Amino acid sequence: MEAELKGLRAFLHFNLHQIYGQFDLQNGRTIPYLTQPDINGKPGKITTKVFYELLWRDLASALKAEHLPTEVHRLNKDALNAFAARFFLYKQDYPQAIHYAESLVSNYHLTQRQDYPSLWEDKNNEEVIFKLSRNQASLIRPNTLWKNYGAGKVMFYPSHKLLELLKENGGDRNDLFNNTKEKEGNEEDFTPIAKYPGNHYATNVNDAKVFRLSEQYLILAEAYTRPETLNQQKAKVLFNLLREARGETPIQGQLKLADILRERMAELCFEGHRYFDLKRTEMPIVRSPEDLMLPTDKEELLPSDGVYWIPIPFKEVQINPNLK
Repeated sequence: MEAELKGLRAFLHFNLHQIYGQFDLQNGRTIPYLTQPDINGKPGKITTKVFYELLWRDLASALKAEHLPTEVHRLNKDALNAFAARFFLYKQDYPQAIHYAESLVSNYHLTQRQDYPSLWEDKNNEEVIFKLSRNQASLIRPNTLWKNYGAGKVMFYPSHKLLELLKENGGDRNDLFNNTKEKEGNEEDFTPIAKYPGNHYATNVNDAKVFRLSEQYLILAEAYTRPETLNQQKAKVLFNLLREARGETPIQGQLKLADILRERMAELCFEGHRYFDLKRTEMPIVRSPEDLMLPTDKEELLPSDGVYWIPIPFKEVQINPNLK
């Protein structure tokens, strides 16, 4: 129990760090890492380097534990390995990212074409390493974030940019979204978010996938394209195995980081990765003109733009000015 709780503490801190922290190991600052309760405390930001050291202390301790749970909805040993691979990718420690991701590749199988839609309907967990179980008593479920089922109102749809990428790639990911076309209004067709369409007993309930095998393939592919761990052959094999499992054409020629980021955008859409992928690689946010709300909105947001960054909520800074 202690190991699982330490793993959860590390994971929750990491999620907050993704949103509000800086990833620069040399000069970055991020949220405080709390290991002791103090309701009157007002901890300030710490360096990213110290944050990663404290997080790894918790995660390493959890990984050493014996008798961890085995259920897919508990923070089991494989889930901790998957988290470690993701953590070291962000930390840019690619040998370690490879070490933890490779420990999972032989234990799981990518969902193949005919079973891909059922993955999102909770009919199979073939490539799911860790998920958050949800039922109708859960206040927040993945599909209720973009649709108010009580009012029948959709809060947002996939971007044109994403849909064009899926169409360009073809395969099962594109088919998944194409099969969910619905008419909204009198003149325009909108494509709703196809992941998490509900399960066999409720249209608004799905388990949230936190770690899937496909992410580990992409972590390995990215790590193997980095200079210190360069292995183009391994990177392409893993990358193309994922594309083939999704019914897409294998990539030819040299595999580049841009290819992997596009693949992550397609494979991991609506699973909470895209903005953080751009942020950790210091890439701009580039939007298609069709996805802009106003003609005056910027098509490109650079890391040097203030609105590129998500600020710590004002209410939190009011309560604790040390978070500024």
